[in-house]
Amino acid sequence: MGTQNYQLLVVEDQKRGQEDFKELVQKQKLSYDFMIAGSVQELKNILQQKKDFDLILTDDQLVDGNAYDILSFLSDLEDHAKIQIPPIIVLSKDDHDINVPDIIKKGAYAYFLKDHEFLSFLPVTIKNAIDHFETLKRWKKTESLIDNLYHQLNDYIEKGTGEIEAIHKNLEQNHQKLKPMDRLKKTTFSKTDLDNLSHKFRTPLNVILPNIQMLKDQFFGTLNGVQMERIDHIFHQGKELLSMIEQFDCKTNDK
Repeated sequence: MGTQNYQLLVVEDQKRGQEDFKELVQKQKLSYDFMIAGSVQELKNILQQKKDFDLILTDDQLVDGNAYDILSFLSDLEDHAKIQIPPIIVLSKDDHDINVPDIIKKGAYAYFLKDHEFLSFLPVTIKNAIDHFETLKRWKKTESLIDNLYHQLNDYIEKGTGEIEAIHKNLEQNHQKLKPMDRLKKTTFSKTDLDNLSHKFRTPLNVILPNIQMLKDQFFGTLNGVQMERIDHIFHQGKELLSMIEQFDCKTNDK
């Protein structure tokens, strides 16, 4: 059976049945840590204190109930307490006392008739039941992980789609803003239009620049340092603008 200790809950109201199980564990040196409940009520009391059993082994007929009562209680406990119920093996003295397909349908993992050989097969069945249960738990955990990853992926896709739509909307808005400029860029001006434009810029400059020069020469009076600095700046900017207009005229004349 290996070195792993299995936590078992044995539900048996007959002393002979309890002693037979203890003797089985001792003779085969089975790694079982087990508790014995002598009734359905004792099982309920134990499960109120300890819920981490690897397997429940129960007789089908007890002083205060039967295997169906135990299976029903465990099913309710699983639903309300949100815990996983371990595999359950049901034992019976008489094959006619129990409907095997029905007891399996109700949640039992296996059924044993208490004949003279059942104890020899019981340890293997217990191990198989626990291994099967652990496999199911790992599968459910993996299934839950996959489900979480699926939802996370969906969230990322939805978030990414939203961001892409926002970017697309922003680009579309910018495109609409640029359309008037695009139309302006494609507009063809005649040489007359360009000459008129040049004239409208050049005429005021031809008036402004000479007057600024007179201010620089302090023709109208003495300027302080700050005033002279401002006048120099205005004059310099005006000369640059005039130079740009002259370059513009040269290019339009070439065309």
